Amino acid sequence: MVLAVSAGFLLLFGTFLLLSERALQASADRLLEERLVIAQMTAAQLDILLQQGVAELVQARQLTEFNASNPDLSAEADMLVHTYSRLRLFAPGVLFLDPRGRVVLAHPPDLYPPGDDLSALPHVAVALAQRQVSISDPFQEPHAGRPVVAITVPLFNDEAFAGLLVGFFDLSAKEVIAPLEQAATLGHTGHAVLVDHRGRVLASTLPLPFLSPGEHLDFYRRALQNRQATIETTPFGLADVPGETQDELHVMAFAPLQTMPWGVSVGGDLDETFVGVQRLRRGMMALGIAALLVVGGTTLVSARRLVQPLQHLTQSARRIAGGELQTPLRLPAGGEIGELAAALEGMRHQLLTHIAEQERLNDTLERLVAAQGDELVRHHTILAGLDEVIQTPLGLKAMLSQILSRTLAASQLRQGAIFLCDEPSHALRPAVAEGLDEAQVDDLRPLATEAVARRA
Repeated sequence: MVLAVSAGFLLLFGTFLLLSERALQASADRLLEERLVIAQMTAAQLDILLQQGVAELVQARQLTEFNASNPDLSAEADMLVHTYSRLRLFAPGVLFLDPRGRVVLAHPPDLYPPGDDLSALPHVAVALAQRQVSISDPFQEPHAGRPVVAITVPLFNDEAFAGLLVGFFDLSAKEVIAPLEQAATLGHTGHAVLVDHRGRVLASTLPLPFLSPGEHLDFYRRALQNRQATIETTPFGLADVPGETQDELHVMAFAPLQTMPWGVSVGGDLDETFVGVQRLRRGMMALGIAALLVVGGTTLVSARRLVQPLQHLTQSARRIAGGELQTPLRLPAGGEIGELAAALEGMRHQLLTHIAEQERLNDTLERLVAAQGDELVRHHTILAGLDEVIQTPLGLKAMLSQILSRTLAASQLRQGAIFLCDEPSHALRPAVAEGLDEAQVDDLRPLATEAVARRA
């Protein structure tokens, strides 16, 4: 009888632990899926930045007729300045090249002198041959040494090839690093890396050199070859990286970009990734073993007193094993059976507590993912609104008038004006004024000029 009862409890707790393990595995799978979603969202953000760079150059081509033989290049120069100032990702500079690859205009002006022949540069040679929108392989810009890619847009006048517009897209810009840093907030060992088609580092939250082999090079090359989002446990392949240990296992999610044959990888240490799941597993194992010892000891001491009450406990335990954790156990008054029932009830409460905690962690991750999506949508909305407003001089003037009115209201002033500074001459011209006539605006011009000189 004692052996039969003991075997029954062994089977009961084995079933209980099996169901607990299945629940823990489902939770681990959910963590991996959410990490993969974070990598895909980060890749989508970087795709949008590259597409925005192409769109800026295409818009410049549409708004101005670039002609290298034109004796007056002021319109082309103004458009280069406008394109450079609109997108901080072009901080290294923008170029207007003639059909033979020679520099016509550059901004900043000291980037390349007019007449400098760039046709031998790989990205220029490819663009001259293909005569279509292209994004070059990454390279280090020779003047400031920044990691860049060259976005090139061909120019045509009456279907005749008229040259190239080139923008140097800064891979070290805050707009590129910020999505990686946000994706890497997975714990103390979380990191994110942007790699090229050969698995080399383009940008990273780790201190990795530009164009050096990635820290999970074999994994990156397999994922880049398949061009599909994936997640793997892979060893850290580099030595002497602060905070990281060579050959330590990491759980890395990879998502390819659509604009370029690049990819984004997000992940962290294996133990840290599943620390919550492992803690819950150890707790459940310890609780199960402790309860099993209590049950076995009680069964050996008083088998007859346990038989009838154990039938009720077995039914309750079977409900728990079937997933019904909300129904409390009936606790007999006193004795070993009461202790056993209390232990099983405590196990039920502990499991409910751990499951609730895991659900809370999952909800937190879902909110973070949703918040990233909302922030991305908000940025797109703001950018689209600003682009639509300042496409025309009337729209720009309306926006400046609104800014001036709000500034005067906030400062409790009734008069004011906004001056625009023309680069590179630094000449000021009044854009909008409120409460001032033309003579008063002219009187303010020296003060504005002095302010611009102090800032320079």
